[in-house]
Amino acid sequence: MATFPCEKDLFYLARKYVFYERIFTGTNVVVYKARDKRRRIVAIKLVQGLNEGYEEYEWPQTEPKEVRMARQCKHKNVVEFLKFYPFPESDSYALVTRYYNNKNVENDDIKKYIKDLLSATEYLHSIGIIHRDIKPDNYIWTGKKGVLLDFDCAAYYRPINGHYSYTGTDGFIAPEVRDCDDEIDTDDDEDVEHEEYVEDECSENEEEYDENEEEEEEEDDDEADAEEEDAEEEDEPRRKKGYDYKVDSYSIGIILGMKLCKFKVAEIEDGDKDESHILEKLNTKHYKSNGAYDLVYGLLEYDPQDRLSPTEALKSKYFM
Repeated sequence: MATFPCEKDLFYLARKYVFYERIFTGTNVVVYKARDKRRRIVAIKLVQGLNEGYEEYEWPQTEPKEVRMARQCKHKNVVEFLKFYPFPESDSYALVTRYYNNKNVENDDIKKYIKDLLSATEYLHSIGIIHRDIKPDNYIWTGKKGVLLDFDCAAYYRPINGHYSYTGTDGFIAPEVRDCDDEIDTDDDEDVEHEEYVEDECSENEEEYDENEEEEEEEDDDEADAEEEDAEEEDEPRRKKGYDYKVDSYSIGIILGMKLCKFKVAEIEDGDKDESHILEKLNTKHYKSNGAYDLVYGLLEYDPQDRLSPTEALKSKYFM
C-alpha cells in the first residue's frame, strides 16, 4: 500500500506552495500550514479517499462532499475555500483554504465569539447544510472574528425524515443524536434510501381497497396491516423522526456554557462536565440578569422542537 501522504502529490503541491509546517496529523488526514504565490497564508488539508467515480470534468457533482460544501460557502464567519486538487492515482485530494491564527478567547470576547458562531451556523442552515461537529477545535477565534471550519461530518439536510447517523464529538453531541442507532443508519447515502423507502410506503398506504373485494379478504388485510404497523412502531421511530438542524444549536449551547463556566474542553469530551453542570453553575442572579442563562438553557433544551435555532438565539437579550 502506498504511503500517505504520497510523495508525488506533495512534490506537485510544493511547486505551488511554500510549506511551513505540519499542523495536524490524523488517520487519513494531514494538514499543513503554507504560503501560496500570492503570499497568502493557507491551510492545505490532504485527505486519503477521493470519491469513487470522481471525474474531473463532472465537478462539482463528483467532488468530495466537504469540498463541495467549502466551495459553496461565502460568509465572513465560514472558512474561505481557495483550491481543490484531486489525486486519483493515490486516491487522495488536497483542499486548500485560508489559514487563520487561533487566539485565546478572553472574557470580553465571549459575546462576539458566540455571536459569530451563531451567524456562521445560521448561514449554513440557510443553504441547507448541518455542520454536526461544532466544537472548539473546529472554530477559530482570530481575535477579531470567529471562523467555522471542517465539513468532514457535515451533511445536506434531508427534510423528509431528517438524519439518523451517530455523528460528532462526545460532549458536544445533542441528545437526539446520542439516541441514534448506528444499525438503523450510519451513512448519508442510506438517508436517501430511507427517504425513498418512506415515500414509497406512504404512496402505498394511500391506495384504497377495492370496494368490490370480499369482506373476508378486507378483514384479513386489515389484521395484517395492524401487525405490520405494530412492528414498525418498534423498529422505525428514529427513521420516521431523525434529527435536524437543531443539533448544531445544542453544540453551540455547550460551547457557550463551557466558556462562561471556564470548563476545559477535555472535561466536556470526557463527560466530567455536561449540560447539567453548566446550567447549575450559570443559575445565578448575574447570568440570569444579562440573559446568558436563558440563552444557554434555550440552546440546551432536550426537545429539539423547543430548542432555540441560531436565528432565534441571535435575538437573545445576552447580545443586546
